Amino acid sequence: MKEILEAIESNCNSTIEQFEEFDRGFSRARKIIVKLSNGTSWFVKIGADPKTNASLKKEARIYTHLEGKHAPLFGFFIDIPSGSILGLENLSSAEWNIKWTKHCVASVISRLDEVSRLKFPFKIPRLEHLVADFKSWNSIDSAGIEVLGTILGCSDWICDIEAFLRELSGAASFKGHEVVHFDVRIDNLCFRDGRLILIDWDWLSIGNPVLDILSLLPGVYLSGGPHPHDVIKEEYELVSWLAGAWGAQILMHPDGHLSSRLGQLQLRQLKVALDWIARGNGLLLPFEEGTLL
Repeated sequence: MKEILEAIESNCNSTIEQFEEFDRGFSRARKIIVKLSNGTSWFVKIGADPKTNASLKKEARIYTHLEGKHAPLFGFFIDIPSGSILGLENLSSAEWNIKWTKHCVASVISRLDEVSRLKFPFKIPRLEHLVADFKSWNSIDSAGIEVLGTILGCSDWICDIEAFLRELSGAASFKGHEVVHFDVRIDNLCFRDGRLILIDWDWLSIGNPVLDILSLLPGVYLSGGPHPHDVIKEEYELVSWLAGAWGAQILMHPDGHLSSRLGQLQLRQLKVALDWIARGNGLLLPFEEGTLL
């Protein structure tokens, strides 16, 4: 850590007066918050291996171009032998605990539409190519579906509609010509001075931007907002694909993963997504009323 802190001081031409570890989020990068003698404060991500180093370098390029538009302000990027270092606007004082009223949801959806129309001067991956590396229902066999149903507490229901879920997700369309953040969750966005700020832009792609809205809505509901079915009554193909992707992640690590914060979040989002699909397609509901929250 000494080498990291010295590199930050040298880059910023200022002494670090205070730093603290930051354990939010699911990235493998180490995270700290530093306060400098020149009065600035930065949220710092530190690469832990070649993969996270490459991801931070990619993020730095994106943040530099965005200049704080729907993203944290870029501070610095440093490459040293022990890892890459990305410094961004410290958002500790931003509004993270958002009250998800219908008006707020509509406002965020409108801001995500603005995000989808951003332009970048460099090549961005296609969404349909990125999702090819993800598993969904078509990668889960019948035995896996049954295991997932047991974990969820709706084994008979999910086994009965297994073919329907596969058919829906198989028809999902990822193609498009707009910007997709591809990691929009309630813990990846905040407000500061009226700005909607999205973090973790390393999955940036070009494709169907509705996926960003759909991936956000289950978490919104779990945080006291409206049920997704009351916001969007279509796009069930993509909703099914998302549900299958969350389910596949849970099945990859059924024990240890479920005890993690990410595993618990995926499990809860999956339950909401299945309920959303059921409501939108006239199916029996998989869970009793009031058991999703």
